Amino acid sequence: MYWRQITSSVMLLIIFEGALRKWVLPEAQALIYVAKDVLLLVAYAGFALSKGFNPPVPLAQPYIMLLAVSAFFGLLVNPSLPAFTLAIVGWRAHYFSIPLIFLVPHLFDSAEHLYRTLGRYALFAIPTAALGIVQFYSDMDSPINFLVPDVGGDNSPIGFGDVDRVRVSG
Repeated sequence: MYWRQITSSVMLLIIFEGALRKWVLPEAQALIYVAKDVLLLVAYAGFALSKGFNPPVPLAQPYIMLLAVSAFFGLLVNPSLPAFTLAIVGWRAHYFSIPLIFLVPHLFDSAEHLYRTLGRYALFAIPTAALGIVQFYSDMDSPINFLVPDVGGDNSPIGFGDVDRVRVSG
């Protein structure tokens, strides 16, 4: 069941995405940003082909229909959006992770497997959290706080306005 490994890879990529985009492969920042969505889409397809997206409990069916209608409205019908590309970006942020409701219960074979996986995930997250604390307390002009430059943009860090602290991004 390759969709399990892909989903686990996506979870690790979420932890390290910022560091990868900022320091390891800044020239491939857009590719890294999109990679987790592509991998998650492959995991969704693999899961759907092997298990199907059946509701976890029959009582969930009305809520699933409500989510489906909401997702359709959010992408195609929302009249207040100025551009379709903006609708896609917003839709991805709000709806793309919803299929995880079906997938996650099948990721773990037992409660022990769940606890072991969450423990490992937490251990991987500790260095990233520590780096965020270091970034927050570092000077605004510190090299650790420069952002990955956008095309035509600058790489100045984003602060909190009156407070001379950087907003940790990721």
